[in-house]
Amino acid sequence: MTEVELKFAEAEKLFEDGKYSASVQVYQSIARMHVGAQFKIGLMYKNGMGLRKDLQQASVWFLMASQQGHAKAQTMLGVMYILGEGVRQNRAEGLSLLKSASDQGEQEAKELLESYSKEQDASSPSESKRVKFEASPNPENKKNPALQKSVTVDARVKIILKLSKTKDLFLFFFIRSID
Repeated sequence: MTEVELKFAEAEKLFEDGKYSASVQVYQSIARMHVGAQFKIGLMYKNGMGLRKDLQQASVWFLMASQQGHAKAQTMLGVMYILGEGVRQNRAEGLSLLKSASDQGEQEAKELLESYSKEQDASSPSESKRVKFEASPNPENKKNPALQKSVTVDARVKIILKLSKTKDLFLFFFIRSID
């Protein structure tokens, strides 16, 4: 195992133990050399874990990891583009990123694309729906109970997103129609 891999394993352990500030320091020390560290820093910016919540910074880190083929980063950034979170809304770019992640076997991206496709087939092109985006943490996650968010956006989709699974973070994102 290389020194970078050892540091990444150390950061992962700190993250799993809920020592986010300490894990950020280690991730940042290896971020130029480790795509997984780039993804984790993006995730921590997105959720305000050990860092001040900053969706624009999250998108920068997810982009770095995405450009190196990190499927989970592509999924996260794709959703951010679709919803316009931290980036200018661009559904085409978001769907392209989800397709790239899906092609690598990322199950969440596959589910998103399938759901989007089903909704597109069911919706008429002229019909525009209001949808509500909500994120809620795993109820068993006692370390970070403040990860709830609700945003309303225009779209023609109704999809369920399950984006991130770690011991400390298990978010369910879903979009549902609201009348």
